[in-house]
Amino acid sequence: MVSMLVRDEVSIAQDGVEVVVARRQLTDLSNKVYFLDQAFNADARDVVEALCDRG
Repeated sequence: MVSMLVRDEVSIAQDGVEVVVARRQLTDLSNKVYFLDQAFNADARDVVEALCDRG
């Protein structure tokens, strides 16, 4: 569940765990979650190469 807490914060909750993210953190968080997802679904070498190419 995603909820707006205040103007600049979002709460992301699932299975009893809640993460509060400020608007300024969303882009960085989404990039990290994307690569974390890739790590679970791809060969680790591919993920390392993608992270290194990202600069």
